[in-house]
Amino acid sequence: MLRKIATYLFCAVAIVLFLLYLAYGYRLVEKRRGEELCTSIKVTVADSSVNRFISKEEIVKLIKKSEYNPLKRVRKEIPLADIERLLMTKSAIKSSNVSIANDGVLRARVTQRRPILRIQGENSGFYIDNEGYIFPLVASYTSYVPIVTGHIPIEFNNNTRNTLGGVHDQWVKKIVTLGEYIDNDRLWNSMIQQIEIDKDGVVTLYTVLGDQKIIFGKIKRIEEIDYKFAKLNTFYQEIAPTVGWDVYSEVNLSYSDQIVCRKRAIKKKS
Repeated sequence: MLRKIATYLFCAVAIVLFLLYLAYGYRLVEKRRGEELCTSIKVTVADSSVNRFISKEEIVKLIKKSEYNPLKRVRKEIPLADIERLLMTKSAIKSSNVSIANDGVLRARVTQRRPILRIQGENSGFYIDNEGYIFPLVASYTSYVPIVTGHIPIEFNNNTRNTLGGVHDQWVKKIVTLGEYIDNDRLWNSMIQQIEIDKDGVVTLYTVLGDQKIIFGKIKRIEEIDYKFAKLNTFYQEIAPTVGWDVYSEVNLSYSDQIVCRKRAIKKKS
């Protein structure tokens, strides 16, 4: 019995010593890794095939020029969270993730914001995404989304980059609702090129097909938006092909259960 107990104790002590050895070895390896130098920076722009607001080269340059430049610094001294926050100062970047692997390569993965509309004010233009986030245009790249013009109740400046609250909140929510609907529909996304808004909030659409003014009316519930686009589809599928594409100058979708069309004025021969 004593021999069995001694055997068990010996095995237990051996296991504990082995685990302590592994833990000590792991700490040595981690310490050695932490003292390894960062040798390069590798950037991945997750959605670069969709938008090109920022390039890999720009991100690398931004990191290198900052006080957080990781090159030739030991791994444990590299402030990864600070580098992530640095990347987020670029308004077109929606998210960033920075890590450094055992090979000494700092890897930065970023996702860009995807605009659904371009808001054009009197002196400047901005993009807006599906979260209502507004950010400036980029000189090196243009995203071809519908342009919102007319009565824009937002004062723009070069520092406008965020979700807006207060008195502009409802206006932004309404325009985003319309923009999302268009963005999610393949047909209308390819056809709607301009959204004009008057001082009363009445929306007029302009499409790439024909030169009619599409009086859409005020933006309200999503169900009404869907219903009005269904009526517009009826005009394009049934009315225009029958009477001719150039007969009407205006198509009004504001009225319930009907499409009101205005004929184009006939030019008198001189």
